[in-house]
Amino acid sequence: MIISDDEIARHFAGTNFGTSNYRRLVEQAVLKRLTGYYNGSTITLIIKQLGLVDSENEPTEAGKRFVWNAFGYGGE
Repeated sequence: MIISDDEIARHFAGTNFGTSNYRRLVEQAVLKRLTGYYNGSTITLIIKQLGLVDSENEPTEAGKRFVWNAFGYGGE
């Protein structure tokens, strides 16, 4: 799943995470869910809106592919 930097940035409008590397924040947030850890409410809402986690905050297939590609395995 390819999500543009612009699309990710739109979801972060009005937030302050101390960095503007939003893609990295999204990658880390989905990876945390894949490994059983939880995120704060704002980043959880963002990854949910992007379709990377479901209503139970479990990674979707798109979320799994997103993380797989983030670490250089997917070739996307």
